[in-house]
Amino acid sequence: MVSYATNDIVSYLIARLERDPRINLHRSSVTVSVENNRVILEGQVDSIVAKRAAVDTITHVLEKLGHWEVVDWLHVKSAQRQANHELMQQVVQTLCNEPMFTQYSVLSKLVDHFQVEQDQGPDGRIIIVSVDKACISLSGQVESLIHKRLAEVLMWWLEGCEFVDNQLQVFPPERDTDNEITDAVRCVLEKDPLLHANQLRVGTAGKVVILNGLVDSFEEKRLAIRDAWYVPGVADVMERIHIQQ
Repeated sequence: MVSYATNDIVSYLIARLERDPRINLHRSSVTVSVENNRVILEGQVDSIVAKRAAVDTITHVLEKLGHWEVVDWLHVKSAQRQANHELMQQVVQTLCNEPMFTQYSVLSKLVDHFQVEQDQGPDGRIIIVSVDKACISLSGQVESLIHKRLAEVLMWWLEGCEFVDNQLQVFPPERDTDNEITDAVRCVLEKDPLLHANQLRVGTAGKVVILNGLVDSFEEKRLAIRDAWYVPGVADVMERIHIQQ
C-alpha cells in the first residue's frame, strides 16, 4: 500500500512540474511514482525540452530531500513512428557514416542474434544497437564523453526515435565537467548541416548552456537551441542569439 507520505511527495513533484514554463503537462502524459528512494518519470512529452526540463526540475527538488535517484523513462512524441527494421537501418547507417565512429565496430542486436554492420577487428571499440517500438538502445564502449553524447544526439535526430537508452561506457573513465558539456554542444552544433556553427559561441555554467551569436533565421535559432537540449547532461539552455537583418 502506498503511504500518505509517498502520495504527498508525488503530489508536490507534480505541482512543481506544472509550474515549470518549459513543460506543458496539458500536451503531455507524465506520471510520477516513487519506489524506495527512486522517483520514476514515465509517459510521453511533446519535446526534448520538456523531457530534459522535467528531469532538471525533479532533480532540484530532490536535492533538498536527501539521497534520491531520478529514473527518466519519458518518451518524446515523434511525427511518425517507424517500424523497428526501418529505424534500425537509420541507426546503423548514421553510426557507420559518422567520421567519429569510423574506427568502431557496430553490431545490431536482433531478436535472437547479433549482426555485424561494421567490423574494425578484435582490437577496436564496439557499439551495440537495438531498436524496439521507437526506443533506441546503445551499449558498448567509447573513448570519450563527447563520443557518448554525440552518439545519443545522432539517435535523437532520427525520424521516429522517441527514446534513447544510452548505456555506452567511457573508457578510460572521464570526469564530467561544464567544459565537457560545452565541448559536446559545440561538436553537435558543428555536426548539424542546417546550422552555421562558426557564428555561434557556447559556454556552460552549472550544466546550464549559454548560446551566443548570430544566425540567419528564426528557424536556425530554434535548431541551435534544440540541439543544445539534445545533449545529455544539459540542465537548461539560455540563449542570446540574434537574427541577422
